[in-house]
Amino acid sequence: MASSSSWQRTAIQAVAIVVAILVAFWIDARGEARQDRQELENLLQGLRAEFLINRDLLGEALTLTEEARSRLERFTAGSEDEITSISVSDTYVEVYLPLIRDWRARFSMGFYEAATAAGNLTLIRNPDTRAAVTGFQRAIESLQPLLGQLDRLGADAATVVGSYPGGRSMWGRDDSGFDAATLRALHRDPDLVGLASARLVHLGEYQIALRFEVEPLIEEAVQLLERDLEDL
Repeated sequence: MASSSSWQRTAIQAVAIVVAILVAFWIDARGEARQDRQELENLLQGLRAEFLINRDLLGEALTLTEEARSRLERFTAGSEDEITSISVSDTYVEVYLPLIRDWRARFSMGFYEAATAAGNLTLIRNPDTRAAVTGFQRAIESLQPLLGQLDRLGADAATVVGSYPGGRSMWGRDDSGFDAATLRALHRDPDLVGLASARLVHLGEYQIALRFEVEPLIEEAVQLLERDLEDL
């Protein structure tokens, strides 16, 4: 009888140990699940915040490129009287910047790049969300050749403008300008008009790419990220 009682106590102790181990594993699993969920939530929130910033930056870039194209159209197709009527104080913004400025959108990519470097994008379970997030990066990279063309045209235009009176002093400044005689000469310069026309075309291509390739990706990413956050 004593042997039987001893066996029962041993069995109960063994069961208690197994239960304790299972509970410990369950607690650890619960803790890891909470940690994974928190990491995913932080990732989704960070990406959503960055995409919302990029939505605003995109809007600013579209506005600036539209203004630049309008001014380049006036420079290339406007009458001489229309060009020479621009006041000296306005020529920096109305003539010089559209010819030479770097109009690229400066998108925020810091959080995305950090998450990619850490391998955290694999935490996103929704493949559509991952595709939208990474697709935005690829779309931005695909614009680099076009932006390179705009940069070269701007640099060439700056060289031409710099050969005219007051042209070199305009570089990086907005406190000087062109008089009517210089504006007339610039407007008649076939090389400068050709550069402005090419720049106008490429700016139009850039604007179309932003509107119909980049913007839909931003909107899709924001919607999917918000949906994933709701589903947590």
